[in-house]
Amino acid sequence: MKYSLGFKLTLGFVVAVLLISSALSFYLLGHENELFRTELRKRGLALATNLAFNAEYGILVKNDYILTELVRGIKGEDDVLYAMILNVEGRVLSHTDPTHKGTRYIDQISLQARAAEKPLIQLYTDAHGEPVYDIAVPVKTFRDNIEKGSVLLFEESVSADEETRGGTPLVKIGFVRLGLSLKRMSMAIQKARNTVIFITLFVSAMGIIATAFFVRFIVRPIKELLRATEQIAQGNLEQHMTIASGDEIGELARSFNKMSQDLKRSRAEIEEYSRTLEKKVRERTGELEESYRQLKETHEQLVQAGKMAAMGQLGAGVAHELNNPLGGILGFSQRILELFSQRPAPDAEALTKSRSYVEIIERETKRCKEIVEKLLRFSRRSDEVFHEVDINHIIQETLLVVSHQLERAHIRCNLTLADSLPFIKGNANQLQQVFTNLILNAKKAMPDGGEISIRSRLETGQLLRVEVAQLDTKGNYVVIDVEDTGMGIGAGDVGRIFEPFFTTSSPGEGTGLGLSVSYAIIRDHSGVITVESEVGRGSTFTVWLPIPAGGQIGTDHGEAVSA
Repeated sequence: MKYSLGFKLTLGFVVAVLLISSALSFYLLGHENELFRTELRKRGLALATNLAFNAEYGILVKNDYILTELVRGIKGEDDVLYAMILNVEGRVLSHTDPTHKGTRYIDQISLQARAAEKPLIQLYTDAHGEPVYDIAVPVKTFRDNIEKGSVLLFEESVSADEETRGGTPLVKIGFVRLGLSLKRMSMAIQKARNTVIFITLFVSAMGIIATAFFVRFIVRPIKELLRATEQIAQGNLEQHMTIASGDEIGELARSFNKMSQDLKRSRAEIEEYSRTLEKKVRERTGELEESYRQLKETHEQLVQAGKMAAMGQLGAGVAHELNNPLGGILGFSQRILELFSQRPAPDAEALTKSRSYVEIIERETKRCKEIVEKLLRFSRRSDEVFHEVDINHIIQETLLVVSHQLERAHIRCNLTLADSLPFIKGNANQLQQVFTNLILNAKKAMPDGGEISIRSRLETGQLLRVEVAQLDTKGNYVVIDVEDTGMGIGAGDVGRIFEPFFTTSSPGEGTGLGLSVSYAIIRDHSGVITVESEVGRGSTFTVWLPIPAGGQIGTDHGEAVSA
């Protein structure tokens, strides 16, 4: 829920006023309460001290009349609940309630009052639940006064005090107790509390009213600024603030007006620039479209040039591969002609031989036709349409075209293709061109023969980081390794082998297009080619092709096939 600035300011000021008023009220009430209590204790102590001073003679002479009159004089004082004079044994000699005379109190308050050698003030709650101050003051006299008196008044148990008056020791001969009620004081405190609460509420109300006016004075121009800002945000720049105050709000209004004028001027300039830019963009877009068309044609020509270069390398091998079946076709055709040129007509055995010769001719002819079709399909231009393709099938078709060249070069091919690989999105003809280039490059690296190992596998959840391809992606891939046991690639050349026209072959033996074209094709398939090589031990080219989202991932059982 959003709250307005006015609500927040009002709430903040109100809370501040209430907190300050409440804190001040608590302080005043606490101070007033403590002041009342202090004054009551002082007055009670003064009354009890005066009573103890006057009771000294009455206790010495054991005059009940004197003691009774002293207590009676205290009884009329405000807040006095009781007053009593007791001997050192704690027995009441005189009390404001005559029925208590002769009583000896044994409660805790009384025992502590009896034991006190100095004035003692104790707070307790009476039977009616009212708080009461009990003030006890010892009655002391000179020891010689005791000696002048009669032993009848004092027993030997009277204890001597260390205090002295003019060098003469003082002796405690009794004590007085005065009970003061806090009820009247509590009523006064409650009255003061009510007064303070009323004043607090009044001050708070005045503060809230003043805050409301203050907030309205502050927030109203801000609301106007907000409204004008919203209009500007909607594109209406014809906004002008009329606030003419000399404070920060007035300065803000002037800045707003200047900003509005600057925005109008800037929008006009931008509109003019946009019209000019739109015209230039149209012109530039036409140029870019033409450049893109030419670049696409150049790319296609480059791919085709790489394909033709591979075709040049395949030509001799295909010629040799076609030579054997064509020679067989020619020989068996001549043999059939000889059989049918014999006289008399061919017998059943000759016809049976002729039939087997025709079957051989048919098989070899189909073989030649298949090789030529593969070669033609590989050589023709391919479209850019991607379909679901089986990578294992593409590898096998590629080997069918190049197998004869590998045999003549004394190169053994170890083929390990994983079962149940998912299909990928790709162009079969372009991918065949990539594998053809990788196999022919491996053949060149092994002039004295060797082994090529081709493996396909499934990699799931792999994080692929390849600096040359600037990729950092995690996903599922069909991975193909083409490993040879050839000469390897030097450390200084590994980083450049995918550059156009870069080649490690001797002059006239390579165009330098094979790997660069292969790299571009795999990049168009959203994949990458990586290479690991060691001089004298061979190279391994790895092709990573992503599995499209939702593609079914099969189980990799693996099956080894040798060619």
